[in-house]
Amino acid sequence: MLLVLGKHWNTSVKVGFYYDANHLGSWSWRDFLNGELPVSGTDTLNLSLPVELALRGLDVVVLTSNPGRDPPVTQLRFESESQAVSKSVAEKCDVLWFSARRLEETKRLLSNCEACQLPIVASVGNGPDRQTGEALYNSEMVRRVVCVSAVQADEHRHRKVFEKMSFVHHAITRQGVSSDKDPRKVCFVGAITQSKGFHNLAKAWPLIRRQVPDAELHVLGSAALYERGLELGPLGLGELGYEQRFLHPYLGDSPNAMRDIGVVAYGLLSPVQVDRLLAGSLVGVVNPNLTGSFETFCISAVDVSLNATAVVGADRLGLRETTVHHLTGERIKKPEELVSVVVALLNDPDRAIQYGQQGRQWVLKKFDREKIVRQWIRLLSESANGEASDGIPFSWQRATPRVVVKQVIRLCGLAG
Repeated sequence: MLLVLGKHWNTSVKVGFYYDANHLGSWSWRDFLNGELPVSGTDTLNLSLPVELALRGLDVVVLTSNPGRDPPVTQLRFESESQAVSKSVAEKCDVLWFSARRLEETKRLLSNCEACQLPIVASVGNGPDRQTGEALYNSEMVRRVVCVSAVQADEHRHRKVFEKMSFVHHAITRQGVSSDKDPRKVCFVGAITQSKGFHNLAKAWPLIRRQVPDAELHVLGSAALYERGLELGPLGLGELGYEQRFLHPYLGDSPNAMRDIGVVAYGLLSPVQVDRLLAGSLVGVVNPNLTGSFETFCISAVDVSLNATAVVGADRLGLRETTVHHLTGERIKKPEELVSVVVALLNDPDRAIQYGQQGRQWVLKKFDREKIVRQWIRLLSESANGEASDGIPFSWQRATPRVVVKQVIRLCGLAG
């Protein structure tokens, strides 16, 4: 038995982890555990959680459509959702964990688990959209719907699925790198997709260079992060249409044109490579989208702080839980602030370095691996035992007018 937060939870619970890894292509667990496999924040959770739980005595089995080499835990291949559930039952799993991303896949998993009476914990790193949320709420086998932040859960207060919601933050899975800072160097960290907002920085960059002529922008990311083999545009960053519409007008249409204005693109990088580049940067920009995207957590912000680099990102949604304004960096509220904030930090490296040092200490405490793994052990144990969510209290501190309206809808009994 393991003592957690004043209670005992049974570590003999057996957990099946459903993970469709086809988008990774050929991969190995060893590369992942050594930080040498390029993966998203969602993939990091999907792969690290079963390993962390196994290290603490839980019996786990990973069910995947694309097995990795050198598995540190039991790994079984499946060809369909029904086969994955059948193998979970054959392995005598007490609960099945899966990432609810695609609606039809989710519905098939729910149907098969209901037929076998296998309890479910559904992780929703993004979303869920309304239809997926309804499917999760209506399934009697779904014991918990787990968000990665309280802000993400708040967005669903007006939905019935909120009754099943809990949240567990992403945990820090590596140590970061210590290095001297280059006072000219700015990094962007994240996938090069519209939802991650690099186009906002691309538009701002010529204006930043006009005020700080020797500034350098190092782009640590690629649209291929989510889909290996994706055909990219001539800059090697995003899909052709995205590059043509959002990047070429400001950065040019070739790597040489980018270099002429101090921009270097690295493409798809492993966490180890990202850490090394971040550690030498003065400023790290993450998702500066102020509209049009839903950042539920932003693991990139944590990565920036972990490497003692000042964070700049949008003042909205998940970034409010991963970046502390004027402590770990600065959150922008208007598009034009992206230029002024980055320029101010480049011109005041002492302040940027202070943000980075404070940020490292803050994220090491806030997203401590041991604390977060204990939360998962508690949640999985309770789910296997049929215990419902304790609920997520309303907080005026993080409430926005939209969230207040959603809470009123819930209180009026109109959640749908």
